[in-house]
Amino acid sequence: MCPSSVHSPAGADREHRVSILKGFLQRFLPPVEGRHRNAANECRYVCTTLSRVMLQWLDLRVSPGEVTEALLTTSHTFFTRDGYCRPDGSPMAAPQQRDLFGEIIMDSLPQQSAEERIHTGLSGSTVRLLRLTTIPLPDGTSDEKTQQIEELRHRLSLWLDRVLAAEH
Repeated sequence: MCPSSVHSPAGADREHRVSILKGFLQRFLPPVEGRHRNAANECRYVCTTLSRVMLQWLDLRVSPGEVTEALLTTSHTFFTRDGYCRPDGSPMAAPQQRDLFGEIIMDSLPQQSAEERIHTGLSGSTVRLLRLTTIPLPDGTSDEKTQQIEELRHRLSLWLDRVLAAEH
């Protein structure tokens, strides 16, 4: 893993951060068919995971609204138990709820029960692996899981090199 001081786009604006997120999503988390609900593809988990990955690998802080915008523009779907919806939980025909800065409000998501959780159309197992790249591996992690994580770290490193090369 590269040290964060080497690749710190500290002055990155919102459009630039969303652009980086879109490239990341296309490379590592393409949309999947179907509506599989689990904890790893729930909106809040996806947003915190991508925020952690971007911060650790690029020293780039991204907001939940930026993650949601990137997901929307890369053809990812949002859904609940009852069907497809917008990121704020409203039916597809309703407008998105935004804050004063125009960001989609994620903190107002209805999260009281499993039936009300909003999920994204991406692979939960890949999201879990991405999250594991941001922490030290626990003792007793299987060799197979360790190999998967190390392979993903290598792919992240290659992707990071391409992002940095494109910026210079």
